[in-house]
Amino acid sequence: MIRWVLVALTVLTLSACTTMRLGYNSANTLIAYRMNDWFDTSGELEAPARERLDSVIAWHRREELPEYSRLLLGARERFADPAPFTPEQVLAMQKQVTQRLVRTGDKAADAFADLFPRFGLAQRKRVIARMDESNAEFTEKNIDISPAKLRKRRIDDMEDRFAFWFGKLDASQRERIEKWADEAEPSGTERLAVRRMRQTAFLNIMDTGKTASVPETNRKLKAFFADLETPADAGVRERQRKQLQHWAALTSDLINSASPAQRARIQEKIKTMSDDFLTLSRQK
Repeated sequence: MIRWVLVALTVLTLSACTTMRLGYNSANTLIAYRMNDWFDTSGELEAPARERLDSVIAWHRREELPEYSRLLLGARERFADPAPFTPEQVLAMQKQVTQRLVRTGDKAADAFADLFPRFGLAQRKRVIARMDESNAEFTEKNIDISPAKLRKRRIDDMEDRFAFWFGKLDASQRERIEKWADEAEPSGTERLAVRRMRQTAFLNIMDTGKTASVPETNRKLKAFFADLETPADAGVRERQRKQLQHWAALTSDLINSASPAQRARIQEKIKTMSDDFLTLSRQK
């Protein structure tokens, strides 16, 4: 439940501008559906779960969307500067977004921690079943797949992400993405292991939540979300660092290769999204 609040809000706030307002204004219904799907919040859990969800989304609308708008405007100013981007600057921008993500996780932990003592065997079984389904889907897409198909999907996904901002990519930009895909270390098995490790950690929080104090459960949930930004496991932290650096190098290269028309498009999209965040933040 907590993770879906966090992830869904983040996806909705970073989605395409043309659908963002509609998607964000439907967040309550979307996440409530996913909560019930993952946790079986029907019956006596439905009202308190929905009440807490509504409070988190109201807070996110009021407090976080203006911050996203501010971050975007800062990025727009940087794009107006003709000086080349460095991977370090890209990572600094990404870190600002990740910190907002962790902040949302903290707020969700504050809201939902007192529900954990009310989770029973039905909720645990439902969560395990959904985790298994998610892991099976991940395995199909990232492990049980030929190297050629995996490479193509990575290239297509990355091209789509950059094309949203840049518009049509030129041949040299597509070649750089292909090079990035070829240089990327295979990580499907490692990522699946990390997923399972974090899933086990979450199940432990659910299990101990029956007897632990609400402040203790709250603390564990916040640590769980903080691990997304700074993994406690040294090996996971180092792999994440390398992957982010590889991505940042690609991103800075593509930005620096952008044509004047592409840079203008990026700045316009940033401005539109920033305006949408402010508009959404003022709605009730």
